[in-house]
Amino acid sequence: MFGEKAGLLAAALFSVYYLDVRQTVMVLPEILFVFFLLLHFCFLMSAQSRGSSSAYVGSGVAAGLMLLAKEVAVFYIPLLVLWLMLYKGSFRDRMRRSIFFVSAFCVVIGPWVVRNTLLNGALAMITTSSGHSFYLGNNVKTLGSTTGGAWRRGIEAGYDYDDPHFPTTQDVSADRYLMKKALEFILQNP
Repeated sequence: MFGEKAGLLAAALFSVYYLDVRQTVMVLPEILFVFFLLLHFCFLMSAQSRGSSSAYVGSGVAAGLMLLAKEVAVFYIPLLVLWLMLYKGSFRDRMRRSIFFVSAFCVVIGPWVVRNTLLNGALAMITTSSGHSFYLGNNVKTLGSTTGGAWRRGIEAGYDYDDPHFPTTQDVSADRYLMKKALEFILQNP
């Protein structure tokens, strides 16, 4: 995409970046996330250059695995699908590549979505901790640290424990409640 020199420079920088080097000796989702992200990009670049349907399927599978590894990719996937639908080519070609990508993606994440929905008794896409993370990241009471905080009750996190509706478990209702509280805080403190 940007040439061999750019690729070698990116690889060199990535290989000496402290956090990535440090994380390789730990079992963390970031390692799998980066692997599947790069695999997804390889398939996507191959699909774009060759127009191969199988490469779009591979890209969708890798993107699904990337999302399962770390749910932050949930913000990237809709933008990618929009790009696939609008990027150059005939309408038929744009829809074909979008359908191949989305179908493969859904085949990968589908079982997990079904499992979460059955387990929680309500639609739960990938995780029930996104509201928790969003609340902690958008609350003036939260006391973060360089390690991201342990998110233990009363330590490094400023929850409103006086709130009678504060969730005591981490399920779908807690996720939605904390998401709502985070959005309220953002709207009140732009």
